[in-house]
Amino acid sequence: MTPRRLAPVLLCLALALPAAADSPLAVRLVRAAAAPDTVTIALSGVIEAAQSVPVGFRSGGRIVEIAVDVGASVTEGQLLARLDETQARATLEAARAQLAAARAQAEQERQARDRLAGLTARGAATQAALDAATQDLLTARAARDQAEAAFDKARQGLADTRLTAPVAGIVTDRRAEAGQIVGAAQNVLTLAQDGLREAVFHAPNAATLDSLTGRDVVLRTLNGPPLQVAAVISEVAPMVTPQTGTVAVKARLRPGQTPPGLGAAIAAQVDLPQPAGVALPASALVTAKGAPAVWTVDETSLRARLSPVEIARFSETEVHLSAGVLPGALVVAVGAQLLYPDRKVAPVGAPQ
Repeated sequence: MTPRRLAPVLLCLALALPAAADSPLAVRLVRAAAAPDTVTIALSGVIEAAQSVPVGFRSGGRIVEIAVDVGASVTEGQLLARLDETQARATLEAARAQLAAARAQAEQERQARDRLAGLTARGAATQAALDAATQDLLTARAARDQAEAAFDKARQGLADTRLTAPVAGIVTDRRAEAGQIVGAAQNVLTLAQDGLREAVFHAPNAATLDSLTGRDVVLRTLNGPPLQVAAVISEVAPMVTPQTGTVAVKARLRPGQTPPGLGAAIAAQVDLPQPAGVALPASALVTAKGAPAVWTVDETSLRARLSPVEIARFSETEVHLSAGVLPGALVVAVGAQLLYPDRKVAPVGAPQ
């Protein structure tokens, strides 16, 4: 084809391109609906003691016996573990001997002072001698008091080689074994104290979680015999757990019920208040310059406009927006890939 013949063809194509580019794009529209003001969230967790008590020896040493295992029920004062008492017993015997000697010395000085007091009264001894004897008695009594304190400390040191339960409960954790060297106050066992129990959940992070505190909730067991118990949400953790990205929520079981066993898996449902916003199909969400947006459509001109939005949360099929779109607005749900600002659209079917 010669250049003379080619020119009209190119001109026709050039004139046709804008018309084709501006031809209405077939899309499916939805009408933005106001999101519900509450959402029901499912929680799962476990039953724990309302109070856990870590226990350890008051002094360090080598463990020679751990008398209980995880899951064992213990009574207050029951022996839990023992340290090697060889050194503690030797210290006690030495302190006992020192105390006996100090008491004997104090008694001897008392008798000497009383004897001199009688002689001084009859003029057979000087006041200086009596004063010296009195000072010796005071020194001996001070030594005796010091020996008594050392004996009491040694006796307590021997007692501290025995670890006993401070409360009645159930052993939930064991962190040491026989033969292990432990330090003073190092956690050896953990007891779940008898009494009130609580459910511990891990809820998805939401700004309105704090509103759950004080809310009544019904717990149901997930394994074993079916059981439902009443509880009240007692605590919402102020910080997100870094490992899971969730927030710990605790619910205290109400008294007067048969509680699930410690460690039992339980579930509950709670209604969580939600901020005002709209709900759209997840397919309506697009990205503009790295930020979330949707294509809204003017009802009169049927031309598209890119609207930045703020996402409140996702559900299984919807995205909930807290800003950017008002209830009742027309939004492109399907077919947004070829849209650009001010392009005309052709709705497929009635807006849902």
